[in-house]
Amino acid sequence: MNERRQSDEWGTYISSKEAFKINGTDKKKIIKDTLTLVRFFGVGINEEGYWNYNQIALQVEDVFDVLAIKYPQYDIVLLMDQSSGHGKMREGALNANSMSVKYGGKQGKLRNTKIREVGTYQRIYEVGDEQSMNFNENDDGPFYLTPEERNRRKYDRFSGVTKLLEKNKKKLMEELKQKGFLVRRYYGKSELQEIAQEKGIELTYNHQEVIEGWCGRPKGMLQVLWERGYINEQELDKYSGDGKKIYKDDDGKIKPEFKKYILRTLMKNCLDFLEEESAMEVLLSTLSTKQQNQPSIRLLTSPKYHCELAGEGIEFCWGLQKRFYRNIPIKKKKTKKEFTKCVRDAVEFVKKKHVIRFGGTCRRYMMAYNAFDKNGDALTYKSVERFVKETKTHRNIADQEKGEIERVWKESAL
Repeated sequence: MNERRQSDEWGTYISSKEAFKINGTDKKKIIKDTLTLVRFFGVGINEEGYWNYNQIALQVEDVFDVLAIKYPQYDIVLLMDQSSGHGKMREGALNANSMSVKYGGKQGKLRNTKIREVGTYQRIYEVGDEQSMNFNENDDGPFYLTPEERNRRKYDRFSGVTKLLEKNKKKLMEELKQKGFLVRRYYGKSELQEIAQEKGIELTYNHQEVIEGWCGRPKGMLQVLWERGYINEQELDKYSGDGKKIYKDDDGKIKPEFKKYILRTLMKNCLDFLEEESAMEVLLSTLSTKQQNQPSIRLLTSPKYHCELAGEGIEFCWGLQKRFYRNIPIKKKKTKKEFTKCVRDAVEFVKKKHVIRFGGTCRRYMMAYNAFDKNGDALTYKSVERFVKETKTHRNIADQEKGEIERVWKESAL
């Protein structure tokens, strides 16, 4: 396993940007014991940060190294719940929500994409062509501008107007850090302004207004959809990002006859946008390709708001660890060193037998939801809990009167 992690092919993380942010290097570490793959870190803005996609990506690669060596005959399915870290969009993701109607502005730059379907109106791309989501030097420019306007508005230019603007929180925070200010918690803007004044930092700055040119800027939904053949130029004034007021009924919903003019809906319904992979899905696909699909690894995401279905019972494992930790007398966890030891002991308390048991509990819930879905019955909390109890074997009948985690805790503590 460690030979693999020190080899030229597998010795560095595919998630190199994330590795540099967390470890300061993209080189993998030697696995020394069973807790090497468990992340222990100081939580907080002035400590080691928070659990996010950067941490998850590195842990997934570490786990894949272990499973690929230990169980090469099996394909791997990674179960995750729907958190912001697990579902983070890839860099340059095709996300209609981040796009503006026209070019430029604050919208992010999206990656190039391959056209999978086209509309019935005039277009410049066909199925199979690659479309750039940003204007390039050799492009003609926005179709909705006249030839004269395209030439005049191709590059950025100064408007000649200078405005006095108030510094935002991010700018104030950066300048305070340069002055040696230690950020210990969340600060409101008014608080930061008071601290900045105490440090002699100006609250405003002069800003020269720039008129954006289209060259090098994101195209926006109107241009992208036109290039694909979804925009009727004869009705150009009817299109809008999220719908004009006259397009909505009394409940604020778009009337059926106007849906064809809603740019964001049209953009979201394009196949490449609909099937855009998350950063985690892209990582797993890259790992599988590099491994030549032996074994492969793919992602299975549990539905929102159902922690009982998450990751083969991972939430039950967390609960058992917390139950172990809370049982430790407060006098044994007063110092940071003692606290850290208690946390590690709690992690090590959960054994393979617990994971298997909680996995069974999780799968019974999966069976319950699946059964109700197939039968078309009304799904309620009571009906699901009744089904889960009915699918238990006779060996677990005596356990039904108490909570699952409490039962396992008492059994394990004996």
